[in-house]
Amino acid sequence: MVGGGRVWRILVDVIIKKRNLITKNMDFHNAEEQFNDNFRQFGNAQTEPEKFNLYAGLANLARGLRVVQSELEDIRNRVARIEQTLNQRGF
Repeated sequence: MVGGGRVWRILVDVIIKKRNLITKNMDFHNAEEQFNDNFRQFGNAQTEPEKFNLYAGLANLARGLRVVQSELEDIRNRVARIEQTLNQRGF
């Protein structure tokens, strides 16, 4: 079990050290708002379907990335709790 605990400890350390690389300086909420603003101003499906699709797609992409960012934060919190539990148990 000690060997398994060491593996968990290494895994937790790697995740915690690398987590900031994924979401550092990313603000998907603002990106979504900006793309939606462009969509409303310039996205006319009848006259400019390319822009319509572009801005709609970018807004949807930003929304999806915002969800992923939120889920990643949840994972971070869970990993921190696991790390705390392992530390308390001496792993």
